[in-house]
Amino acid sequence: MGKKLLWILLSLFVAGPVYSQSFDVSVDERVELLSIAFYLGGNEEYSNIPEAYKKRIDAHFVRYADHKLIRRLIPEYRKYGSIGWNAPVSLALQLEISPKGKITWIPNVQMVNVDSRWDRVNYRKFFHKLNGFYRKSKFREFYGESRELYAAVEERMKAGLGSKVESAWFDAYFGSRTPKRFRVVPGLCIGLHNYGIRTTYRDRDWQDLYCVVGSWRADDEGMPVYPPGYYDWLLVHEFSHSYCNPLMEKYLDQLMKYAPAYRKKAAELGYADELGGGWENILYEALVRACTIRWFVVNDGKKPQELIDWDRKQGVFFTDELSEYLARYENNREKYPTLACFMPEIVKFYDDYFAK
Repeated sequence: MGKKLLWILLSLFVAGPVYSQSFDVSVDERVELLSIAFYLGGNEEYSNIPEAYKKRIDAHFVRYADHKLIRRLIPEYRKYGSIGWNAPVSLALQLEISPKGKITWIPNVQMVNVDSRWDRVNYRKFFHKLNGFYRKSKFREFYGESRELYAAVEERMKAGLGSKVESAWFDAYFGSRTPKRFRVVPGLCIGLHNYGIRTTYRDRDWQDLYCVVGSWRADDEGMPVYPPGYYDWLLVHEFSHSYCNPLMEKYLDQLMKYAPAYRKKAAELGYADELGGGWENILYEALVRACTIRWFVVNDGKKPQELIDWDRKQGVFFTDELSEYLARYENNREKYPTLACFMPEIVKFYDDYFAK
């Protein structure tokens, strides 16, 4: 039995059963609510919408453009709090909408998964305005009337996934034992972007992990298109964020000192940070992208050179080297049963790479 196959089987035994071995695919009302609100409020990253859906949104919500949430609050949050991009989606997936249409926190949800930019906001005021907009704009009615479109989108995405990625791989690779539900959410208003977000609870023995997928292409009828055979890397990348981000967060203070060295080396190599968010975001992305490379190495037997080149172009130019370092983790699972146990070694990688 090969050593890699052995550690995978051992890891599956250690990790225990997951909540689900498949990916649920469904449009999410909470994501659509926040996305549409930030589109109407002028956030450019939420403006790239498939034409068939955009026409529906504009026709329904044009009369509510003067609502205070849209006209005042969201532009203020964008200007003074930089709230945009993944922040609205990260909040949406920590909320619930009651049968009576009231928007509140999910009971016992852990706030740690809300993007830190929301810390600058008065939640009570925002929820008050969001609830008012939901009721006044008859959002539930809009969402129900769009159900046929959503169903078509869901079927297209299910057909497009056609993935070799198994949900069991994540707990096996990262050494997690908490059961999980893996959810793929078509984000019809998040443009060309994708987000990996999780929801955890204080009183439940499982987590919800989300891969929120943007709409990159549309057909002649203005409906989103999801090309088959393209999404293996995206599923691994976005779901890995839910595992990697909490691990990296614990070591940020030790690694932030290498920001000047990163900028110097990037300039020498001719790469620029195209992701935004600076060195901190690079640290989060690098670990996720290195794990994604390892998935391809283990499952396809070769490196995904196209992804490695893309990483370099975006300024994450050392993911190939970091992925090679992760092979030590894979080959020593008795010593490092979880990636959390291996994180001090990841710190040593940065010490060696950027302290030269």
